[in-house]
Formats: sequence, structure tokens, C-alpha cells
Amino acid sequence: MKLTKTNNKALALGYRNDGVIERIAKDENVSLEEATQLFKDTLMFLYMAATSSAVSVPTVAIDVGWHAFLMFTKDYADYCEKYLGKFVHHRPTTSRSKPMPQDAVSDCFKLSRQLFGSDLSKNWEYDMSGNCHDKCKGCDSKSCTD
Repeated sequence: MKLTKTNNKALALGYRNDGVIERIAKDENVSLEEATQLFKDTLMFLYMAATSSAVSVPTVAIDVGWHAFLMFTKDYADYCEKYLGKFVHHRPTTSRSKPMPQDAVSDCFKLSRQLFGSDLSKNWEYDMSGNCHDKCKGCDSKSCTD
């Protein structure tokens, strides 16, 4: 199936995988409703990562959803190819990784609101307590751009 710019976002975000949702619910000890929301947010992040070079940093919650989806390797690979047009690689950090650019979180935060609106779930809240977020002023996460 060849995607066009007019339909790929809707198709990519409309995908459902009950196995992944059940896995999230079980592993994270959350309701199916919460797991479904996390999976939807994960798909949103993957769409952004596939369509923008500025996106590389998921929230902690979305990274959990991404890990659960990655466990279903065939489904994940098929989803990426069919709905995103390319495989979205997960690049975990290690002690030898280069420091994350200061603007990486900010760029992802801004783009998520541009694409999906400002009323996103709690899964989109970034933990700003880490060293890479030292310049954050601690403002409201719904409108923060620092």
C-alpha cells in the first residue's frame, strides 16, 4: 500500500494492535484504557519520528510503549513499512552516547503540539529533572517551550 501525504497520518494513527495493548497493560499494571492511550501516543511519536528529523526523544512513558511494540518485531516492522514508509529505529543511550542536544526535548514537545494539539495525555509530559534539562524553567508542561 503506497501512502500519500493526505492519508498517511490518519492511517498511521488509526492502527490498532490488541496484543501490544494487552502487553502494556500487563507489564505496566495499568487498565486497558490507559494502555490503549499509551499505544496511541506511541503511534503519534513514531509518526513524528518518521516524518521529522527533529524528533528523537520520546517521553519516559512513550518509550515504555515503544519498547512494548518493539517486542512484537514482525508487527512493528510491518507497521513501520506500511504506515510510515520506513523503519523507525530505536536508538537507546549508553554511557558512551553523546549528550542529547538541549533542544531535542523542546523540538519534540513543540512538534507534538503542532501536529496533535495542546490537549495531549499525561504520556506526553517530559521529566525535566534530568541533567539534560537544566535550562528548563519548570513552567507548565502544556505550554512550555523552554
